[in-house]
Amino acid sequence: MNFDYQFNSNDDFIIVTFPLNPKENIHVTFTKKTLKVTKNTGELLIGGSLYAKIVPEESNWKRIEETNSIIINLKKQENQQDWPILILNVDEKTEKIDPFSAFLLSEYFQNKQNFHKSLIFLKLSANANYLPSLIRLATIFEDENNEFEVDTNFEKSFELRKKAADLGDMESQKMVAKIYHEMPPQNYQLAAKYYHFVYEKGSKDVAFSLGCLYYEGGFGIDYDDEMAIKYFEESSSQGNSQAMYNLGILYFQGRGVEQNIEKSREFFEKAHKVNSNIEIPESIRKVLYPNNNNVQKETKIEKLVQLTKEITSSQEDNQDKSNLKYYIAGGIALSIIGILIYKKYRKK
Repeated sequence: MNFDYQFNSNDDFIIVTFPLNPKENIHVTFTKKTLKVTKNTGELLIGGSLYAKIVPEESNWKRIEETNSIIINLKKQENQQDWPILILNVDEKTEKIDPFSAFLLSEYFQNKQNFHKSLIFLKLSANANYLPSLIRLATIFEDENNEFEVDTNFEKSFELRKKAADLGDMESQKMVAKIYHEMPPQNYQLAAKYYHFVYEKGSKDVAFSLGCLYYEGGFGIDYDDEMAIKYFEESSSQGNSQAMYNLGILYFQGRGVEQNIEKSREFFEKAHKVNSNIEIPESIRKVLYPNNNNVQKETKIEKLVQLTKEITSSQEDNQDKSNLKYYIAGGIALSIIGILIYKKYRKK
């Protein structure tokens, strides 16, 4: 029976807090190197050795009725540098350290800059599938500048992240989904599985990625334009310009919906408004705007206006007013804008 106990240091004391069944009568005993919590019947509830020695006669415990817990204060021996971290061990016949205690020991040695020992305990905890240890060990393998001096290893990182994802860690689920989606050998079926885990937890930022899976198809997943539209529309409502662009394509082609030129034009224009670098493909533009090229001209004008703003900003920041190149470039840009606007309205 394992407990995720709280562990806090306060001067020379270690404070350990356990959850407790309110109906249970318990007894706590200390030795210099052990701690036991038993029922009055003698049944062991919590038992373990301590990583460092304590002063039993100055250690104490009390029951907190309001929170159904017990608080144990362990007095550290004065000559002990290490803290008496509890190593849970309900089965007294085995010396195996429980994963939570191993995680605490890993933290402890990391804080002492003993990275070798810290890594030993961290791996022991991760091997028992303790979620915080899986995540921490994965980040070590991902960081080329980690203080443990461990070489980056993305295969090991992915293995750990997948275990963490299967245990419900949302950030790991996002990472695993992205890897299955984008990195060979791709597996869209598994990518969709992990994206859906995240989506169902309320993180709607993966809607675009889900839309892309159904839009692209393949790699173990069928094309599904209706599902693609569903997720692209949700992503579009969040302001994603690429989702708007893709909806423009789908409505233009009539994929998953009836062809709707007006809706297609609407989504393309929304996409361009959010991201001026997005331009309608030439073949589609001719259908959407058969009588004029105003959209592309507006794009050119907007880009030139942006260029002029940048040049003007550079002029203000430039302390050497004798340098005329910014003024000349700004004048040229403004002249081009004027010509384009003149030509546009002259044809109307």
